[in-house]
Amino acid sequence: MITRLRRAWRALPCLLLATAVPAQPVDPGFGRLTGQVSNGATGALLEGAAVEVAALGRRVLTDTLGRFSLEALSPGVHRVSVSYIGLNPEERGIEVRAGAAANAVFELRSDVYRLDKFSVVGEREGNAAALTAQRNADSVKSVVALEAYGNLSNSEAGELLVRLPGIAGSLNGEGVVSEVLVRGTNHTLNSVTVDGNKMASSGGMNRNFRTNSIPGAFFDTIEVTKAATPDMDADSLGGNINMKTRSPLSLKEKRRMIYRVGAKWAPFFFDHNPATRDHNLHPMTSFSYQEVFDAFGGSRNLGITVGAFYSENATSGVQMTQDYAYTTASPAYVWDYRSADIYNSRMNKSLTLRVDYRASPSLRFFVNGIYNDAHERSFEYLRTRAYTARSVAPLNAAGEPTGANAIYGNYTDLVTRVRPVAASNFELQTDGNRFEDSQRQIQAGAEHTFARLTLDYDAAHSQSMVRQDDGQNSRDVGSGGYFRTWLTGVGWILDKTADAARPMFTQAGGPSIFDLRNYTNSELNKRANQRNGILDSASVNARQVLDQRGSYLKAGARFRRQMAEEVEIGR
Repeated sequence: MITRLRRAWRALPCLLLATAVPAQPVDPGFGRLTGQVSNGATGALLEGAAVEVAALGRRVLTDTLGRFSLEALSPGVHRVSVSYIGLNPEERGIEVRAGAAANAVFELRSDVYRLDKFSVVGEREGNAAALTAQRNADSVKSVVALEAYGNLSNSEAGELLVRLPGIAGSLNGEGVVSEVLVRGTNHTLNSVTVDGNKMASSGGMNRNFRTNSIPGAFFDTIEVTKAATPDMDADSLGGNINMKTRSPLSLKEKRRMIYRVGAKWAPFFFDHNPATRDHNLHPMTSFSYQEVFDAFGGSRNLGITVGAFYSENATSGVQMTQDYAYTTASPAYVWDYRSADIYNSRMNKSLTLRVDYRASPSLRFFVNGIYNDAHERSFEYLRTRAYTARSVAPLNAAGEPTGANAIYGNYTDLVTRVRPVAASNFELQTDGNRFEDSQRQIQAGAEHTFARLTLDYDAAHSQSMVRQDDGQNSRDVGSGGYFRTWLTGVGWILDKTADAARPMFTQAGGPSIFDLRNYTNSELNKRANQRNGILDSASVNARQVLDQRGSYLKAGARFRRQMAEEVEIGR
């Protein structure tokens, strides 16, 4: 598998060189108009801006670097208008000469940016780019900028996705969005991609992708395609979720740095379990560095983006379950009482790298890399359970219970008394494990633009390694697997008089539940398994514009090799 991937990578330069030919010459009887569109306030190059010559019925959209090209224009002065959501449109007369190429640069502005020097324009700019991409989409698509909703509680992609129309979230035990459903379709039937390339699943034999495993801080926008298009994979029945990074070549300034520093605090004056009280401050930080360089004799043709993210997230909770007698009458006794303290400590640390190189105005190369660790460093589920038979003991002439039945007959809706008979049990359970999810992805490719023909091709390798064990094989201290122990013949009283949500539990006869020597019945289960997923892919696409109205024909091919396995970790 790796050998085949290496062969594909060796063949890629040949494909690039084969297509690196000069652009089509200008027709002697006509002219060409090329140019670039940017945001005059922020300097960002605008993708999806509409460039139109209304008198000729010609309209094109700018590419990822804000470039446009209008071919076969008749000689003369043409009124060219440029528009973009959130910015003022601009119209200008531009002379086009026969057999020559004219160039024009548009810097769109908005009055809003000039109201106040201290205005924060990043959120508006991100929303405008997302709405523009959504308006120009070929299919039913929702596009949202990650900065549109400000700082999210966990900075995870799933938190943003569930805010889009037609998207529902699947919550795990912590209340975190772990999977998403597109148009109600099961999450295993949706594909998740990064810049168009599918990521290996952390679900092992399952095809689902866990949206809480990767931070959203690295991505510029998220696209959700709800109606299948011919170029989508066959396993995208529900839809496609594409997380897009932004090319550093779209910067107009030389350098940009963005950083966020924050933390979540569990206040000491609220009720927390001991683990949360001992570690009540959890950081969440991100840093992004982008810069454009002059390389190999070119000007602003090499762009680099480096991102880093680190977060800790601890959740805790209390569960309580009371099973009543199978009756609709009142009063009713409780025959099964369970309570649990839950604590989960998660850590996410990630690095990303993107390099873009523009070899010529029509040829661009790129390399993306993701290094992501999303680990549940400990998951503790500490449970107690007291249960007995659903039988009420009859009373003798002296008013004392008789026989082996368990429930005292003087129960009420608030108080249940259980006799220390053989059917009365008390259990202690601890369920703890580590869940380490490590994801690695690298992608490289190129895009070549001719007059009306665009070729793009890439290859990618994605790997997911999930390790679930009791921590003994890890560098940190683990939590010990699953352990259960129990006593028989334990009497107890459950009193909800003072607080129905937190009733008073008291032992009433039988061996002491506080003496570990009395627990002679026990079972222990150890967890030690690893799930590996590897996905290798390569694709090539060609897009040919057919006429002046923008009709186009697109064709391509894609190769994908995917492997999933689950193995037991040796000790």
